[in-house]
Amino acid sequence: MPFGSYGWRDRLFSTLPTSNPDGFKRQYPPGLARILSAHSGRIAIASAAEATRNVSELLQDIRNRDPQASDTEILSIVENGLATTQQTNPQKWRRWVDVFSVVFAGGVEAVKIVAPALGIPIEVGKRLYEIYDRNRKQLPSR
Repeated sequence: MPFGSYGWRDRLFSTLPTSNPDGFKRQYPPGLARILSAHSGRIAIASAAEATRNVSELLQDIRNRDPQASDTEILSIVENGLATTQQTNPQKWRRWVDVFSVVFAGGVEAVKIVAPALGIPIEVGKRLYEIYDRNRKQLPSR
């Protein structure tokens, strides 16, 4: 089943309360955690372009669900999803870390040139990788 198949959005998203700068609670979908859960063993990355597309689709889905969300809020949603998945299902979390690794293995700048709209999701992904790398010692071992 491809990443963007119909029906996965209906099954995956629950809400996670997150504070925003205005001081009230918003309900955000922990998108990444639910996507990882739904795609159990089906994450197979054939190329950096496919990995980039997967990350881009995730970010676009979050943007569609909350059009007013800033890039910082979107990053927070993805971070919460990664943290939840890391604790609840380390194998699926590891697969997504591998997806991000494929994206950064090479060709990132070429992707930005060929598809400029992917520049922002790529930069968000880079930031996620930096967070992962910085906190590597705190992560559970295999």
